[in-house]
Amino acid sequence: MIIRNKELKINKKTFSIIANILFYMATIFLLALNASNEENIFLVIVAILLSIYILCFNYMKNIYLIFFLLPSLDIFISYEKGFSYATIILLLSFLKFSISRFNKLKINRNFLVMYLLLIGYELLHMVNYSSSEVISLVRWAILILYAFILIADNDIVLDFKKITISFVLGIFNSAMLGLISLLQNHKDYYRFEGASGDPNGFGMSVLLAILFLINIQVKENKIKTNYIVLIVTMYILGLMTLSRSFIIVSSGVFIIYLIYSLLSSKKIYKKFSLSIIGMSTLIALPFINEILNIIRSIYNRFALSNSISELSGSRSLVVELYWNKFSEASLLQILFGEGVMGYLNNYNIKLQGAIVGPHNSYLEMMISWGIIGSVLFVIFICLIFRVEKMKFKGRVTFISLLPLLSFLFYLLSLQSLAKYNTYFYLALIIMNSYFSIKNKKYNNPQKVKVS
Repeated sequence: MIIRNKELKINKKTFSIIANILFYMATIFLLALNASNEENIFLVIVAILLSIYILCFNYMKNIYLIFFLLPSLDIFISYEKGFSYATIILLLSFLKFSISRFNKLKINRNFLVMYLLLIGYELLHMVNYSSSEVISLVRWAILILYAFILIADNDIVLDFKKITISFVLGIFNSAMLGLISLLQNHKDYYRFEGASGDPNGFGMSVLLAILFLINIQVKENKIKTNYIVLIVTMYILGLMTLSRSFIIVSSGVFIIYLIYSLLSSKKIYKKFSLSIIGMSTLIALPFINEILNIIRSIYNRFALSNSISELSGSRSLVVELYWNKFSEASLLQILFGEGVMGYLNNYNIKLQGAIVGPHNSYLEMMISWGIIGSVLFVIFICLIFRVEKMKFKGRVTFISLLPLLSFLFYLLSLQSLAKYNTYFYLALIIMNSYFSIKNKKYNNPQKVKVS
């Protein structure tokens, strides 16, 4: 009987592995067909396939799926029709999570109180919202909860290494779809963005994934050749975005890392730096002409800019317009803001006839929630870091903080607070900060009850 039970478990596990492999292969293949033909029918089939997977498989597998899809969620959004398959997929995954965890949730009380305070504060602005903005607010509130409940639920433990690998594979999937779209539709290449819809956003994803892999190897005190190959290849993808933000932030972070590795007594840092240099040389040599062309294009983006406005892609002008309007606002608006879903229409700042956001998340926070709400939001984020620390008791190291540092710099050029995917990125960064191979929960997540 015991042997039969073991065989049954093995058969179920084997079936699950095969089903997962077939599902991901089918998803990637259909997305590739969609990228090459831009036929909406393929996207509909993928959305249906994803929905079936979410409903049929364990909610934990759904979470890994979400992080795989994260770098390419933009392809699931129809801006012309105002319809998003991405939202449906995420909400369906949250529904499955809620049903599976019903009566089993052990949410940190302080997190729940602060979350309700933040949402309640945003609801105060709803009086001036249109019906579409109210719908966006509901979606935003639910998906923020989904992103952070993965941390705040004390009885849920995710395998951060598996999440990172899912995220990295998602980046390569996004890159593949972007390349197919360029080649099949004969589009002129200027700035590569994969399937993310934004070169800066794609560059940020690449840099975060690189730093996650570095942190994992440093914590394990082990250099893996396949990880090094992934890191170097992803960095080349990041260069292809021609993103000034990517060049500045990644250069700054890697210079800091090199200085730290030289000053550190741990040999793993020096070995890792040498491994990166060696692998970069091996990979770059066969494609030296292409890489030199990318470097020239990056140089031109810096050199041909005649003003700060051109250098920042008009961001400095937009920031100035928003800041002037914010500083001239009433005391009530400065204290309480316009609401994260309503500030765009209320400020109504346009460039070339189109409404534009501030392209700066710190300014966006002040405009959206005012001084009071901004303080509340910062406390909320700090609390989530504390919840993760108490949950895993992982030790924060200098290297584990590099993704957070990079993210904070990127927020200077991105408007991100109204986008729910931002909070999934932030959840990744928080989990990375406290990742520890010495923690049994991280090493053996299956031992924790997650049924």
